[in-house]
Amino acid sequence: MTKAFDLRFVNTICFPTKRNQQQLKDLSEKCDVMLIIGSFTSANSKRLHQLALERNKKSYQVTCANDIESEWFNNAETVGITAGASTPDSIIQEVVRYCETLTNIQNEESHV
Repeated sequence: MTKAFDLRFVNTICFPTKRNQQQLKDLSEKCDVMLIIGSFTSANSKRLHQLALERNKKSYQVTCANDIESEWFNNAETVGITAGASTPDSIIQEVVRYCETLTNIQNEESHV
């Protein structure tokens, strides 16, 4: 058996991903419902969902508007929406528009 004498772990998460994760943590705590848009095969999207769930039990990962269930918004006043790095803008906008039809929530975009 060979022993490693110089083992190193390198953090390979880029700054924009770290920033997105931190913003998600903050947003998850402020919203009644969190939606994370992204593929279920995307490590980035899955991690965002996991981080959101740790802070908000009403956090859901969706790939598109068709995945959304209207019951999620019962008694919700605030909905946070974020997306994985590779999620196309057209899908994000589709989800936002669909959420607006289900709720009385106004669209207040926040770009921190």
